[in-house]
Amino acid sequence: MVRSQVQKFMSEIRRIYPNLYVAYDYDEENDQYEIWHNDPKLEFEDDEFQTIVGKLVDQFLFKNDIYNFYFGYDHKKAKSLKELEYNFCINKMKY
Repeated sequence: MVRSQVQKFMSEIRRIYPNLYVAYDYDEENDQYEIWHNDPKLEFEDDEFQTIVGKLVDQFLFKNDIYNFYFGYDHKKAKSLKELEYNFCINKMKY
């Protein structure tokens, strides 16, 4: 149930922001979902993004009694994602 609501939450964010990469990791030890994205400008400079995400959190998570999560920009994971994309592009060009 929790995982499906987290996935619905992420899907709705992707629908509204199709160029945004959104993923999650689950920490079993702490029973916590880390939902992250790769756009620092949205996180720190876009009030509309914060409003939309807040409404989606309420709709998909809080209203389903899900509180064991956090959502935000993750610099390390976003950097790793860029490196993977870069390596993929380089390898694709080789072929």
